[in-house]
Amino acid sequence: NNAIQAEKFSFSEKDRDSLRKELGWENKTVIGHVGRFDIPKNHDRMLDIFQQIVSEKKDVMLCLVGPKEGLYKEIKEKTAQKGLEDKVYFAGKQENIRRYLSAMDVFLFPSVFEGVPFALIEAQANGLACVMSEAVSEEAVVFPERVRRLSLDRDNIQWAAAVMAMSSMNREAADLIKMRLSDAHFNIETEAKRLKDLYYHTR
Repeated sequence: NNAIQAEKFSFSEKDRDSLRKELGWENKTVIGHVGRFDIPKNHDRMLDIFQQIVSEKKDVMLCLVGPKEGLYKEIKEKTAQKGLEDKVYFAGKQENIRRYLSAMDVFLFPSVFEGVPFALIEAQANGLACVMSEAVSEEAVVFPERVRRLSLDRDNIQWAAAVMAMSSMNREAADLIKMRLSDAHFNIETEAKRLKDLYYHTR
């Protein structure tokens, strides 16, 4: 399998505290997403779900990490139209994704269609609870008990309720995360060993 270096995305309390302090998120529930601004990622629906959350809870932020290209301008305009400019943070492209994942409380992924998105694997590697659409391959679910899959036919109230419920989950321990990533064949260390063994056995 294609896989990730687990430690590169593992949760960091230091990163969490420093970024949340830097951005004024100390007392906020931060809903996050990492991905390109294009149709499959469904940022349009993300904003609708987030607007529903804001109508019920004020101390929330939506953090969108991704290059400011593609549909970025349209999503930025929709954010303004909804009056959410002070609650949606466009982080742009980031090299240190772990810092942003660590600052989040829940990962939102309402994709229209997907294969196995590595952003979702990385979020789970950080210990985040995730709310994703049923359009995302079930193969991407490493922690079934920490992932909520919903149909895009469900209304925004139901999506918002799922996001807020999952946002209160504590992160898993790093050693358990690494073990589960290995079991799911998403840990690069174990996958490299599997590949090496395969080569030796087929020589």
